[in-house]
Amino acid sequence: MVSRLRSPHFRDLALTTSAFGAIVGVQQVLLLPFLAAMTNTDDFSKIILFVTISAIVANVTGGEAANTALVRGHQYAREGAAWDFHLLLVPVLAVLAAAWVVVAPVLNVSSDEIVLFAVISVLTALRLFLAAPFRYEQRFGTVLVAHLCYAAGSASALLLVARFDWVLAPFLVGEACAVLVLSVALLAGGRRLHFGVEDRRRLYRTSTKYLSLASVGLLANAVGYLDRLIIYPLLGAGALAVYYAASVLPKSLALVVNPVTGLLLAKFGAMGDERGGEILERLYRVLPWVIIVLTLASLAIGLLGLQVLYPQFAEEGRPIVLPVSISVGLASAAYLMQPYVLRFRPSGIALMANILYAGVFVGAAVGLSLRVGLHGFAWATVAAHLVLLGFYLVFARPRTERASS
Repeated sequence: MVSRLRSPHFRDLALTTSAFGAIVGVQQVLLLPFLAAMTNTDDFSKIILFVTISAIVANVTGGEAANTALVRGHQYAREGAAWDFHLLLVPVLAVLAAAWVVVAPVLNVSSDEIVLFAVISVLTALRLFLAAPFRYEQRFGTVLVAHLCYAAGSASALLLVARFDWVLAPFLVGEACAVLVLSVALLAGGRRLHFGVEDRRRLYRTSTKYLSLASVGLLANAVGYLDRLIIYPLLGAGALAVYYAASVLPKSLALVVNPVTGLLLAKFGAMGDERGGEILERLYRVLPWVIIVLTLASLAIGLLGLQVLYPQFAEEGRPIVLPVSISVGLASAAYLMQPYVLRFRPSGIALMANILYAGVFVGAAVGLSLRVGLHGFAWATVAAHLVLLGFYLVFARPRTERASS
């Protein structure tokens, strides 16, 4: 057991999870409860929507560009080619910034806020992308330091909120600190950007891979945050605030699975196709424990967090914690299956799984919300994640193996 704890894989997992947890922790435990106490329900709902939309667009742009680097990096190394993944990111970031001009009117915000939303989202995408070389080289300590600087910067910027009522300052300062640390570390390591294209065919294949991952990532992120996106038009700002307060800490446990999936994708990318069956059997054995442990942990942390961090929403939010916790366990198991599918099975399977999830969730959420309100909405997430996990479990095996079994 001790040797396992000292293994490089466990160390990488611990550092990656700690790095992501630094941001999740400061946002969910410190920043957003503070903002909830400082603002009214309508303004707090706008902040939740901003955080949600910003996370989606940043993950699809910077996050999937980073995943492209992880998947294609080994091929580049075999060919002796210099990395050109940043060439993907430049036009993507421009599209990201422009998208806020379209999205912002939905939030009914000013032009100054639109610019600030775009800047923060671009910085978030850069943070995710600039971490890719360190993840590829297994230098997770640098990523951890950058994320700790995000946490420290965000926490210190709470003074600006209290003094000047600038509610977006913690997001801006935190992202700027993390991007600065990663940029300095890259330059100190002798890395330089090269904007020339050495091989157009290689860049085309890389761009195609990015579009494939980004398509899956867009659906996966939209699906992951779909509850927050549709509850506002269905049930209003008050329901969004209550649902967020009841679900944010349980869902944070599921979010910590995200760096684990990134690590798995990097590991799987370096493995041969013949290892697929062995890895799948291991996943099948561990998934039941993931569901049980994360469901129970989500239930405990959800009830405690609701009472301590969001007492103003505690009475309405308690019945929501149980279905949210079950949903977290099922969702985490599904997310752990996704890297395997992206590496060893056609990416269309992941695309179909997320389309199916979205359809089931929207249908169940609308139907149950009209009948049972917020409680029915929460149970719709359970039904949808159960379908998502079941789809992955069935289609993870090649068709010949499914037929023989």
